[in-house]
Amino acid sequence: MTVEIGQGKSVPVAMVGAGLFLVGTYGHAQQLFSTVWLQPSASLSHKVSITTRKPALSVQEIVSKFKEAGFPVSAIAEIARVERKTIYSWMDGIPARPQNDERMQLAYGSLNSANGGKPAGLYRVWRQKLSDGSSLRDQLTAEDLRPDSIVAAVQELQPSIDYQLKLAQKRSKASSLESGNPVIEQMPIAVLSDK
Repeated sequence: MTVEIGQGKSVPVAMVGAGLFLVGTYGHAQQLFSTVWLQPSASLSHKVSITTRKPALSVQEIVSKFKEAGFPVSAIAEIARVERKTIYSWMDGIPARPQNDERMQLAYGSLNSANGGKPAGLYRVWRQKLSDGSSLRDQLTAEDLRPDSIVAAVQELQPSIDYQLKLAQKRSKASSLESGNPVIEQMPIAVLSDK
């Protein structure tokens, strides 16, 4: 994050507790700004302003999004290249290491942008072979994630993803129909006994 200080010059800033501390200098002065709440473009003085960007999802939120999309914890652990217990600790709110956070941001961001913000159905096809012989699973669990390869894989798998989503809708309709017939459910049940 940088702070603009007049005449198009900017200075790096570090977050410290509830305030901001200028790490670089403008002239010879280093300044401490005790500002608890900052708007996306907050003015700290008449010539000093700070611009923040929208925060990314937390790892806990990303894990939740993957689970909502049908990914089991074991698959999420494969993507993050960690053990399952680490995923559970993230779900409990324990922060991830920066490299794990970056990996999860990149993986989820790539899937999300490739599938139009709808990662549902991806897990059902993630082992399906692509034209190059790899799979989406191979792309997501590679040591170095390549967003362009992930996007291309999702685009190639899109017809299969759509088919899986249609099947899931049919299953949910069928299960709602099987949930019961109110007329039959309200009929008395005869109990036979030997007495």
